[in-house]
Amino acid sequence: MAESARPAEESIRGAIDLMYFPPACNSSTVAVEDRCHEPVETVVALKKECDLDYVFVTQCKRWSCDRRAFCGDAPLEDILRYTQPYPEHFIGIGNYNPFEIARNTQENEIGIKNHGFRGIYVHPGSFGISPNDRRMYPLYVKALEWQVPVILDLRLTAGNTRPVRVTEMEQIASDFSDLSFVAAESQWVGEEMVRLADNFANVHFCFDGPALHIQSIRSFVNSSAGQSRSMWGSNGLPWKEALADVGRLTFANSNQLFRENALRLFGLNRLPLRPAMAFIESENAHMRIITAE
Repeated sequence: MAESARPAEESIRGAIDLMYFPPACNSSTVAVEDRCHEPVETVVALKKECDLDYVFVTQCKRWSCDRRAFCGDAPLEDILRYTQPYPEHFIGIGNYNPFEIARNTQENEIGIKNHGFRGIYVHPGSFGISPNDRRMYPLYVKALEWQVPVILDLRLTAGNTRPVRVTEMEQIASDFSDLSFVAAESQWVGEEMVRLADNFANVHFCFDGPALHIQSIRSFVNSSAGQSRSMWGSNGLPWKEALADVGRLTFANSNQLFRENALRLFGLNRLPLRPAMAFIESENAHMRIITAE
């Protein structure tokens, strides 16, 4: 399908970022610990300057951290310090550790039921497993019960070089046909994504700027199958540069890609009103989660 001559920058205002975390480019000048605790007020100011709408925030992403390990003392606080004082700016997204299923499920249930989280993020490859591994199925069962989408980060990493096969995605999409999946940064070609979109109404996609520069991915995003299923995430790239980069590209429906599809899938246009609350970091993060109200 030929691309529209309409540049994305014309309708990129109010974009929704599905994959935010502190920009990795800061790692050369900012300590990892400081990146993990970036001042939220600074993020809000930059978000307003970039004219973004909602920003999805999840816990520490194991694969992207220089320490290559989850923080042991901040289960939900990584998210709540954004979402509690600024519920009109940030959307909480839980995460999943397939090796700590019971505790992780409890934390996610508190996040969803008590704090309005709207989905679950997981990068299966960072744990050395595939999306259709049996250890992933407890997440899918609970996400179906909670009625929230699952964001599957499918990018390759230094320790995980085997791409997720389309057949693996087809298996879980078939097994959980009432559960919405977002395949982020997959390695599939356009024809495979069209096949998924045509055969499974519960499979959606998320791409960052570098991915959208790939012709086959952009052709899928502009196709009839991809227009209503594709979303955008900054993926650790600084917002100004990321938005300027994708703003130079052309899309058949930029508004759907950068905003409307996320609004619809995650129910952001019917969010309950949540009052802003001061966030106070506890000395015992795990105890804080267990006693959260």
